[in-house]
Amino acid sequence: MGRDRTISRRKLATVFFVRFIFFLFWLTITLILSSQEGGESGILSRKVAKIVLQFLSKFGYTPSSFAKFHGDLRNFAHFFLHFTFAFVTYRMLIALVVYFYSSNPAKKAIGFTLLLSGFMAMYDESAQAFIAGRVFESSDIHLNLYGVMTGIVIGILLTRQPKIKRGGMKFVQGFNH
Repeated sequence: MGRDRTISRRKLATVFFVRFIFFLFWLTITLILSSQEGGESGILSRKVAKIVLQFLSKFGYTPSSFAKFHGDLRNFAHFFLHFTFAFVTYRMLIALVVYFYSSNPAKKAIGFTLLLSGFMAMYDESAQAFIAGRVFESSDIHLNLYGVMTGIVIGILLTRQPKIKRGGMKFVQGFNH
């Protein structure tokens, strides 16, 4: 469980600010990658796939075909991009929500994270329908949303949940009601 710590509102504001910077960074990465034209996106993902294959070949891994490996890696990228977005968003919002609300901060942070990350997952794929060389695929939305849900769950498990205590904030490991 770890030891209990109290935290001042000022320190909590600093924690929020640092997490907000990570949020903006990952939001920027997400928007840049989702707005790439089809050819540019394909070139980048093939380069990444070759680098990953070079690394995995050191452990004796050889895929049945590069095209299948490349497709699987692109699917994983959808999941990972939105997993990380939801994780970073949850960690940012838990600090923000605790700063302004004293009751049920974790539930509020989960709700806001679901709204924001879910919107981003839908926007990411929907916008591709209007970008040259890209297409809308419902299977990618599913991967994005699986990433969002997993990111929130991992965020809950790995983030110390703030709880109001007289004289300051008390942080307790795990999900508290």
